[in-house]
Amino acid sequence: MYFQISVSIAEKNAEFHQEIEFVDSMLDEAESTSVFQARHVARISRLDVNRIEAVMDIYVEEQTLRCVEMLKCEQCSTLAKLTEVNEAIREQGAFECSGCSREIEQSEVESTDVTSAYYFDPSSVSRIGSDGASEQPDNPGTGSSRPGREPTGDADLSEREASIVTELLLSCFTSPNDVVNFASNSSARPFRHELETNTLANCVRSLLEQSHRRELLSDVLLDLEKVAPNKRDRIVAIANHIEAKYDRASRHFRDEVARLTESASEPQFDLGRDSFLEEATSRNPFLDVSGLRDWIDNAERRICRIRGDEDDLGTGFLIADDLVLTCQHVVKHFLEEADREYLSVCFDKTRDTAELIVKVDPTWDIPFSKPSVGDELGTDEPPDPTELDFAILKLSTQVGGERGSFSLHDTRRLPLVGDPILIAGHPGPNAPLQRLKFSMAAPGYVGLNKNDTRMIYKTSTLKGSSGSPVFNRKFQLIGLHHNRGEEGETHYQNNRGIPISKIVDYLRQSHWKDVQRMEDLLEH
Repeated sequence: MYFQISVSIAEKNAEFHQEIEFVDSMLDEAESTSVFQARHVARISRLDVNRIEAVMDIYVEEQTLRCVEMLKCEQCSTLAKLTEVNEAIREQGAFECSGCSREIEQSEVESTDVTSAYYFDPSSVSRIGSDGASEQPDNPGTGSSRPGREPTGDADLSEREASIVTELLLSCFTSPNDVVNFASNSSARPFRHELETNTLANCVRSLLEQSHRRELLSDVLLDLEKVAPNKRDRIVAIANHIEAKYDRASRHFRDEVARLTESASEPQFDLGRDSFLEEATSRNPFLDVSGLRDWIDNAERRICRIRGDEDDLGTGFLIADDLVLTCQHVVKHFLEEADREYLSVCFDKTRDTAELIVKVDPTWDIPFSKPSVGDELGTDEPPDPTELDFAILKLSTQVGGERGSFSLHDTRRLPLVGDPILIAGHPGPNAPLQRLKFSMAAPGYVGLNKNDTRMIYKTSTLKGSSGSPVFNRKFQLIGLHHNRGEEGETHYQNNRGIPISKIVDYLRQSHWKDVQRMEDLLEH
């Protein structure tokens, strides 16, 4: 569990333990105020929707989630808050659907099933720290965002995103009157009276905030094309980016984008499917491009070949300025002091660094843990918790100053089943090993073995990949690749790695914990 409240709920509702565990992990994915629907969570988890809804209602009772009743348009499936629908019907006689512009009357509201949306603010809930203790929220006591409060809407818009949208809106209007007239004939019509009209800047800001709070900003932006057709390409690009933030499926939005981009050179979008959940072939298959670029640069600098007697043995990577983590079975013939002088590591040449070969310090007592007999025989027999197949080499020279190192404390959290798994290393199958390669599988993560000492994933490796770092979709170090997994008819079905958290826990209980260099490494 990742939240203290989840532990408390699980203790009181043991019969829902599996559902609570999954809901807890879904909430952990939220980086800002987020909206969940029980049917979506059930579809991803393959658990019963009624049991998921029951668990989410428990979180509501504990004031961790806020439940808001929503009405789904029968024609386009766009969701609208029931309170806003009733308010519009009371004031205007009907509610205009933001998705298809159809008018919804009171009789339809009475005959349509209401669905529930659950709002969650991660900044207001205590997490469980890596040591098991409760961690306070990032902004306790501010009162700006509490469980049960409706999201402000701009919480998940970055400063850069808000600036881009604001700049676009300001370029399309010359006065507050222009904005109000536009709002009266656009998707902003239901809340046009809530706009601030004292200055153009305030009017534009309130249009942005009110639209985004209702998850209508993308639709409002598309309507902007009517007053600024010369900005069509930019409008569509920004609107499409904002739409991706919303947990909904708007056929009207897709059709409008298709119409606007029909004659445009760019951007061209494929919006022909109903929703992200139906587009995705695996859970969370997408990676941030800038994060991927940084990760590749870091991998090139920090990942090395392990060499014995100048022959390539496997892969390793920097975890400190002068410490390299690899597998014990890679260096098992060089663990004795007399043999360590034949060990070295080699960093490939990159765009801004030359090839570097560094000898291993032969005086360093190498911390290690052997693999299990089952690992060596290829059986599924669970290893002893002390059989973690790792070794930590100390280099004769510090090289991390210009290269950096991967942290053993990035996260203790393992991925959810289906999440992408990335591995970077030097695959073989023969010496000399290949230059640095990376592989990814999505779906990638399969789960843990019977006693949680091995991660199982579908990402491809070869002999020589042993000792490679394993990363989650956020490019955080989570494992040490060490062995193949189940054998299939034509190729192995999966691969195995050691969770980094298990290695850290083992070292903290070992006699190596008192070595000053290891104390520094294990400090969180």
